[in-house]
Amino acid sequence: MIDPAVPITHLDPDGMRRLMSLVVQRSGADDIQLTVLHDAGRVVGVVHSVEGHVDGHREPVSDPQATAAALLKETGVDRVVVLDRPRLEDLAAAVVDAARWNPSQGDLLLAAHDLYWSHPAVATAPAPPLPTWAPFRDLLRALPDGWLHIQVGGAGEDEPVLVACLRLANGSISEITGRDPGIEPRLRLDLTWDHVARIANAPDPTAALVDVLDEIAHAERPDSPTPSLTPDP
Repeated sequence: MIDPAVPITHLDPDGMRRLMSLVVQRSGADDIQLTVLHDAGRVVGVVHSVEGHVDGHREPVSDPQATAAALLKETGVDRVVVLDRPRLEDLAAAVVDAARWNPSQGDLLLAAHDLYWSHPAVATAPAPPLPTWAPFRDLLRALPDGWLHIQVGGAGEDEPVLVACLRLANGSISEITGRDPGIEPRLRLDLTWDHVARIANAPDPTAALVDVLDEIAHAERPDSPTPSLTPDP
């Protein structure tokens, strides 16, 4: 979605710190995991993401999904993953094969995410996490090439203002800058920090983004159902 070599320049440091604090808050909300590795039902390793290797939870695994659900309830962690060691080689081979059909780094990462959580080698509770970035990638691919001007904050808010101009090309972001590129943007989007927090904390960030855009559109043009993230006339 974003080229690894994309230049990112001149973004307000206070605004970026505020944005990253929201991102870190989301990523840390579901970070305690118990992973159980078994071989033909015999548990060969258990790792807690905070405590490291643990000695308990060595009961034989006959139904990986049932084991994951039972351990989730028993341990109180955020997620339990039960891995079938012999089948992990098949999973690795599937990821290597996916690289042949997904040459871009972003698409390969998304494909690997889907392969991991859907593969028979992996059982997990609760349900597999949503592929957060795939819907954003699809949204970007639907937008026209050109500059997207995003402003977060302002209008008397006490928090910092973050202005970012994103250059879109072929469905991906090729440049991000806080400077005015001197070219009229194809798209404009003004958000509050409350909007960003709602999106960051939502179970489905893409759906939350669509809701925010719809809310902004109705505030600006009450009779129009069109989201605000549309080309200027």
